[in-house]
Amino acid sequence: SPEEAEFHSVVHRRRVEHMLAYKHYEWWVIVFRIPPLFLSGLVTILVVIMEGYPYSKAVLGSLTAVNTFIIAMLNLLKFNEKMEAHKMTFARYKTLSNEVFTTLMTDVDPQYVSWTKEMRNIDENCQYPVPKWISTKAVKEVEEELRTSRIMTPEGSRTLGQMARATRAPAPSSEQPSPGQPH
Repeated sequence: SPEEAEFHSVVHRRRVEHMLAYKHYEWWVIVFRIPPLFLSGLVTILVVIMEGYPYSKAVLGSLTAVNTFIIAMLNLLKFNEKMEAHKMTFARYKTLSNEVFTTLMTDVDPQYVSWTKEMRNIDENCQYPVPKWISTKAVKEVEEELRTSRIMTPEGSRTLGQMARATRAPAPSSEQPSPGQPH
């Protein structure tokens, strides 16, 4: 029914939101981790090369301070924690989405109450909300998937179970022409 497909698209949208948030924070973690790695290696090399130079201690101390500052900013902004929280939430929504879709495809009675409780539980366990701009992007992405029929649409007149049975093609018989042969 349209309600079933709508429910699945809501679960799917939440999954996409947390996936996009995970990818966003993952990018920032990488951005903040590369410079400290580079600076640590550079300082190690410069200790040997700059031995005996008059300003070597000031240069090495400055590079170490910059390195420490970058690491402190990464910890202060909690990008790593946010990335992990959204990664776990994305995984839980993916599992729930698969369960909802499988149930709806097999004509089993939907478990809306337990699924709604599970969604609430998943949202409560994620300590960091999805930024508004990521939610907006997720809505647009899911709308595009609906428009291009990459996920089930709520407007369909058939139930998801009927759609699944209709899309299961029968095994090709010898009487049917192959794709390259004329009819």
